[in-house]
Amino acid sequence: MRNTRLLKYHDMEAKVLENYNVAPVASVTLNNVMFADGVISKIEILKHIAKDGSDNLFINLYMGNINVATVVTNDDYVIEVEDDKYPSYWIRKAKEYDY
Repeated sequence: MRNTRLLKYHDMEAKVLENYNVAPVASVTLNNVMFADGVISKIEILKHIAKDGSDNLFINLYMGNINVATVVTNDDYVIEVEDDKYPSYWIRKAKEYDY
């Protein structure tokens, strides 16, 4: 079953961490870049406000405790999770049809 979640940048609260623990057999795709199964173990999504008042959305992918990829953006994003025998995660910039 595939679950889709729209992350609306302007509606997200700052400093609220969204965390996904990724199964060892799961595949993860971030902006059309596919990571090998079992490489990514955790996905973190956080909106951060800097001291100057600017804010950004951080999407971090981890292999254990090592950060292997980060996207810093002000755009809306979609995370699709297929929780099946072979789970998959797709993270991409939101398109018109997502709203």
